[in-house]
Amino acid sequence: MDNINYLFWLRKNQKNKFGEVKIYCRIFSPTKRVNLSTGESVHPTFWKHELKRVSKDCPRSKIINDHLDRIEYRIRKIIYKLEDENKHICPQTIKDEIEGKTNKDRSLLDVFDFYITQHNSRSTKRTLKNYLYSKQRIETFLLLKKSKTNVYLKEVNLAFITEFENFLCADQGIKPISANKHTQRLKTVMKFATKMGFISSNPLLTHERLKEQKKEIIFLTEDELEKLENKHFKVERLGKIRDLFIFSCYTGLAYQEIKELTSENLIKGIDGKLWLSYTRFKTLNTNGIPINIPLLNKALRIIQHYSIDPDAVINNKLLPVPSNQKFNAYLKEIADLCEINKELTTHVARKTFATTITLANDVPIETVSQALGHSSIKITQQYYAKVVPQKIMRDMNKLELKLSQGKMHDLY
Repeated sequence: MDNINYLFWLRKNQKNKFGEVKIYCRIFSPTKRVNLSTGESVHPTFWKHELKRVSKDCPRSKIINDHLDRIEYRIRKIIYKLEDENKHICPQTIKDEIEGKTNKDRSLLDVFDFYITQHNSRSTKRTLKNYLYSKQRIETFLLLKKSKTNVYLKEVNLAFITEFENFLCADQGIKPISANKHTQRLKTVMKFATKMGFISSNPLLTHERLKEQKKEIIFLTEDELEKLENKHFKVERLGKIRDLFIFSCYTGLAYQEIKELTSENLIKGIDGKLWLSYTRFKTLNTNGIPINIPLLNKALRIIQHYSIDPDAVINNKLLPVPSNQKFNAYLKEIADLCEINKELTTHVARKTFATTITLANDVPIETVSQALGHSSIKITQQYYAKVVPQKIMRDMNKLELKLSQGKMHDLY
């Protein structure tokens, strides 16, 4: 062990658009050295050279430093393991062990951990938490159904994932829509294992998702939205929550995005008017690229109305947004008072933007998809299906009007 050393360093000659550089781990001996990517990046100003760690001034310091600690622990563990096995120890051997190039029979749960580690800086906390949750489900399945604590990758095949699906639905009482999320993560990890060379081919490529019962998309109709907008509330807090809900209806923003809005999210658009510029909290699929959308007048008036609200001013936010729990509780009261027989949530407001506000008014589906920050236009098409009957009715009425006014040529 005395002949092997390691340290973390910055590759300063390769910066991303944010000025960040990648953090590498150098493993070296007197005769050889290798570099291992940690998967993390940081701005050079946050790097403590003497400690080989990120300073506490960096918002992600704990996440990055914990990751570096895990890599250091793994290096030491590999060195001790090789010593116990009386194997030759060199920097390349240690790197190969970390990257999984020396063990053809890797286990499924170890690869799950490796996948999560490698995607630590590229995925949201919520996404990583979901992968950990799926891993726990697999652990439970192995223990209860196979009396095992782990399996090798070569044991994972179509029969394995089918048994796992049956376990989730029959034994755990999970609905197909949720079971599909767990199996999709399993398939993603297996795809990753194939890419890394842990297995020669992915045995789950032909696996098909369970058929799901389509969840009804709830949104407000034009009449319901108008009823909500025109309602006068004697209680101030209800009027405030109504306004925030309406703001979401005319912007498509989710609760967390509305809550975090500040004056910095207001920009001048290409038309010279105020636009909203924000990054979705749900995923990092846009790689941090902001979503820019024009502010409709009704949304703009709400921002102007609350520009001097004490709660908004104190917290340096555009709008006075309460906790999610209070928000939803007050929305329930509002629905009752407005005699709207639907469970109002910020998701309903977002879907109202997608349907009643945009798609039903002939806004192209590509524009709506971009405004909502959807990763795929297929997601937006779910909402489109709900407004198709309305559009057909309107379009046919327009056609009938043209025909009655003699504005179209005779069909025969």
